[in-house]
Amino acid sequence: MESVVLRSGGVLKLGALLQFLLSLPITPLETNIYHVSQNLTILEYNISRIFFESIFFLSMAANPPIFINLCLIPHTL
Repeated sequence: MESVVLRSGGVLKLGALLQFLLSLPITPLETNIYHVSQNLTILEYNISRIFFESIFFLSMAANPPIFINLCLIPHTL
């Protein structure tokens, strides 16, 4: 189990971020979107993958900024 924190380099657009999510070898279990305020949207994306517990991806390039919480549930071998 491990946790990884990733932050965008400032040039990542929302479309590229969604493309990145779609490219991951994962199976979405549930997706929740929270509009916290006019300036912040939280997308919680629960997925399964071996060895990982959670990844937090913060994209400040999106307007408004989007905080994506990827909750990774390890597979049982």
